[in-house]
Amino acid sequence: MRRSALRATVLGTLVLGLASACAQDGLDSATTDEPRKKKRTILLSTEYDDLAVGEEAAQSIEAEMGIYDSPELTRYVAKIGHRLAQHAAPRPFQYQFQIVDQMSPNAFSLPGGLIYVSRGLIALAQNDDELANVLGHEIIHASDRHAAAWQELSRRTNPFTIWFLRMAKLAAYSRDHERAADRGGQLLAAKAGYDPAGMASFLKHLANTQRLAVGYSRLTSYLDTHPNTTERVASTAARADTLDWSRDSTRRTGRSLYLQNIEGLLLGTNPAEGLFRGTEFIHADLDFRILFPHGWSLVNTHSQVGAISPDGYARIFITLEAAKQPEEKHEKEAGPESAAPSNTAGDPPEILTPEQAANRMVENPADKFEIRVLRAQPVQIGEIQAYRLDIEGRMEEDPIIGQINFIAHNRLVFRLTSVATNSAWSHYQGRIHSSARTFRPLTDEERDSVEVLHLGFVHALEGEDVSTLSERSGNVWSPGRTAVLNGVFVDTRFRAGQLVKIARPSAYATSERESQALPSAKNSEPIGPERTPGPR
Repeated sequence: MRRSALRATVLGTLVLGLASACAQDGLDSATTDEPRKKKRTILLSTEYDDLAVGEEAAQSIEAEMGIYDSPELTRYVAKIGHRLAQHAAPRPFQYQFQIVDQMSPNAFSLPGGLIYVSRGLIALAQNDDELANVLGHEIIHASDRHAAAWQELSRRTNPFTIWFLRMAKLAAYSRDHERAADRGGQLLAAKAGYDPAGMASFLKHLANTQRLAVGYSRLTSYLDTHPNTTERVASTAARADTLDWSRDSTRRTGRSLYLQNIEGLLLGTNPAEGLFRGTEFIHADLDFRILFPHGWSLVNTHSQVGAISPDGYARIFITLEAAKQPEEKHEKEAGPESAAPSNTAGDPPEILTPEQAANRMVENPADKFEIRVLRAQPVQIGEIQAYRLDIEGRMEEDPIIGQINFIAHNRLVFRLTSVATNSAWSHYQGRIHSSARTFRPLTDEERDSVEVLHLGFVHALEGEDVSTLSERSGNVWSPGRTAVLNGVFVDTRFRAGQLVKIARPSAYATSERESQALPSAKNSEPIGPERTPGPR
């Protein structure tokens, strides 16, 4: 299990890091006509290969991270991006800009001009100059085909070289690309009428986020694959002083307009994905809660929800069973000749029982999860009907023991999978059973307690400090977080009328259950450890 967790960590770094690290997911991704065959590697020989790899990798990125649903804000980001891209080297692809549903400040690019920024990065930026410099940085990665160069260096590096020398060579090469992207991004910003000093100021704000507890991160931080921040701030600030640029007099800009465009931005964890309170996971839309063991690493992403033991030898993860259509049943049980007509459009899918869900999983096991059922039996979890499989088998390369509970609740079936290595099962068995027994519906009080945070801004009073402003405006950010997100110090005294970002809470209105769900068990994979941002 530890080996599997490590592999997941490496994959996450390759898929979700900036520049070369991000591109590597595309390099190692490939289509195949037969399942379970080793994927081929697409060589990035041309810009057309970039586009093919980028589009394929984007599917994985968007499935894992989720795309933030705000067409108006996405148009605003794309508008800035396209202004910058007009000054980039011509390429046979169109740049596309998306916002990923992540609060950790981040940005990354894929081959073929696919550029992503997180909603956390948008919240951290103080104006459109800073956002433009970040977007320009990512455009340069795609325009200058840094992914292709990284791949070629990797191919030429002798695989038998002492590993740390080989990795040092690759890391240094990546740092050169990051410096080139800083330089090129600032040039694009200046040509498009944005202040190139925005890169240095943004990096200063970003460095300050390291002192905050950022919660559950779906990506590594923007700092994780870049050169030393102090070095970058100094070099980008010095470069900005040498660049000639001027504002576009026909375009409105500045902090006030920027805050108006990002007002209402979702902050923190999206309640539609469920949220952790300590070790308790609450999902208001699906109306359930479950407790995970204390001290375990907690994971909450678009593709996985659960926990991993400190040593990596045990995992608990919960998914939602896909619905079973009526025609599936008729074709299987009665045969095609006597099959009933298909259900008409709009008819709800047939409701699975826990036992039916268990049987279907056994008949169609996941590619990376091969099991043998030791015992199958109906059980009760509190007052909820469930069906349990005691299993043994393999998860990727690891022999495992575990149990899978199929839990019927609110016309849905949840799959709660708990596994451990053979040697660790007896040690974790009690905690795994205890965790399963905590699954239950939410109380009215618990459901009503779920809040959602949105970004707002207020005009400060003369001499007002962060704490006083927060109390007056109803801001729920801590003084430290408020200061960092506004690019000031905690003891700052504001000027009269100074615009200050705040976090405004409101009661969370549950969405339609069909559109808000846990990861589907059909598409989920065993969870890996969640990683929080850290300095590069």
